[in-house]
Parts: sequence; structure tokens; C-alpha cells
Amino acid sequence: MSSRKTLLTISPERIKLIFTKEDYKKLQTFSQVVRNFNKEMSNEEIMTHIEDAEIVISGSKPLTRKALERAGNLRVYAETSGGAVPRLSKDLYEDAFKKGIYILGCSPAFAIPVAEMTLGLIISLLRNIPNYHIQMRSGTEQFGYCPQNSGDTQLTGKQVGIVGLGSVARAFIKLIKPFNVKIRVFDPFVPKALAKKSGVKLVELHEMLSKSDVVVLMANPNPSNEGLLDRKAFRSFKQGAVLVNVARAVIVETDALLKWLKEGKGKAALDVFDKEPLPIKSPLRKLPNVILTPHRAGGLVETYRRIGRFLVEDLQDILNGKEPSRMLKATPEMLRRSYLIS
Repeated sequence: MSSRKTLLTISPERIKLIFTKEDYKKLQTFSQVVRNFNKEMSNEEIMTHIEDAEIVISGSKPLTRKALERAGNLRVYAETSGGAVPRLSKDLYEDAFKKGIYILGCSPAFAIPVAEMTLGLIISLLRNIPNYHIQMRSGTEQFGYCPQNSGDTQLTGKQVGIVGLGSVARAFIKLIKPFNVKIRVFDPFVPKALAKKSGVKLVELHEMLSKSDVVVLMANPNPSNEGLLDRKAFRSFKQGAVLVNVARAVIVETDALLKWLKEGKGKAALDVFDKEPLPIKSPLRKLPNVILTPHRAGGLVETYRRIGRFLVEDLQDILNGKEPSRMLKATPEMLRRSYLIS
């Protein structure tokens, strides 16, 4: 058995969800796996094993400063929750970088399912699919073309704006390009070379909003984009535009969104909310021009299996002296550009 130690601080249920039997066996071939078979590992258990651990795989419980200080042999810290990279404080990241510790996030594993869900939501909004389904269920439908569906439109040839150019957005761009759309991206941090490689145009927020028929939020939340879509931003939207948020609710001012929707200036599909679960009395539940989904864009079995596979393959590469290429590797540059919330 390998002398390397891997701490799995996540729950037994999540371990089974993330790792197939095959991937778990692969993990065991290059490390001694330490886990709690009954529940998520407690802070006390983590502190017991952290000193000689080379790999820590966590869920929603981030590594503490005390644990990092004791982790003298730590080489990799990976998180399996849905954020871009682990939610550690700025000073913990800086200390980890100084020690040469790899910090990995699992957002690339969510890219494809979130991109697919986004495409589905856009078409559902543009073609009014949910309302037609409701009409068919209640027997109030009108077949064929009629004035009531004159507002329906196709996606092909539309102007699409995206906030953020991370792994999810890049996967979405690949999906939507065959629709012959023109894509504009607002992301003040992304290198121009990456935008060029993705075949999109970087623009300022107002230009993107004012020219887009479809606006999609795919940015990682950070201090610079909190409340990005406020009342002023919504005044820049085209009449009849559709908004899809599969990022985080904090990017949108909820009151401004509600006002825009209640005035009938556009439609929205929302997968994320200020409070989750969404309160039963939320006014969003009663608006006819909104599609609501319960934070389900990325939550598929395939997604979590992909996390396990990405982890095992990246860990093998790291231990063989190679760079990880599947999970998202945190860098000092990411931190400097405020991708992360400290």
C-alpha cells in the first residue's frame, strides 16, 4: 500500500456519488485513503490526519488556517462542491501558493451540463414552451399560429451576450455557435487572447446589454460583480430581451429584476436565488414571464462522476510531476483579478 495519504473529508454518500468503484480503486492505487465511513469527517478528525496528508478532498467544508499550518506534507487541496475553486480566505490562498500546494476546483466538470441547461432554458423562453405545456394540460390551447404566440421567436441569428468567460461559458459558446448567433462577452478580467480563441468579442457591459436579444449570466461571483445587474443595467436591456441566470443570484439585484419583469420588458429563466429554497411567497413564483428551476443546471449524476474521474486523473498527473489539466487550478493571477471572494 502507498505511504501517501489522501483525506476524504466529505460524507460517505457524496463519496459514492463522486467516485465510481473503478475510480475509487484507482485512487487507492497511489494513496492510502482515510475517510469516515459513517459521516462527513469532523474538524477533530481532520486535525488528527492532516499532518502527514498529501491530498485533501473536501466538500462544502473549507480547509481551516489551523489545519493548513499543520499540513506539512500537503501537495493538493481539492474541493468537490459547485464553486469555481475552494472558498478559502485570501491569506490562506497566498500561504498555499508559497508552499507550492495545488488548489483545485471542480467547475470544469459542471461546464457541459450547465451549458446544455442554459441552451434549453433559452429556447424555452423564446418559444414559450412551458406556457404551451400548461395550456395543453388545461385544455386551453390554440393550435397553429395565432396572435397569442406572435411574440415567439427563434434563437437562430440572434444577438447573445454572456457575462463571464470561464469554463461554463466556453462550453456554452460551443453549443450555441451552430445557431449562427453573434456573441458578445463582458468579462473585465479575461485575457483578450482567450476571447479571441473562443471566437467572441469582448465589450463593455452597456454595449452587451443594449445589443443582446439573449443575456446569460455565467460569471463566478466576486466583489466586482455583486449587484452588477442593477436598475441602471436593466434600463440598458433591449425591449423583449430574455435573461438566463445559471451563475449566482448575487450578480443581480432582485428588486431591479422584479421591476423589469413586472413591467413586462422581458423574460427570465432563473436557476439560482438569493434564498434557497426559494420562499413559497416569493413574487417570482407568480410571474408569467419567468421560468424557475431549483438550482439544477449542473446537478446530474454524470457531473459528479466527472468530478471523480477528473480528480483521479489530475492527482495521478501531479504525483507524476505533470500539471493538472482537468480540474480548475487556482493561481495567484486569479486571486489578483478578484475571481475569488476572500
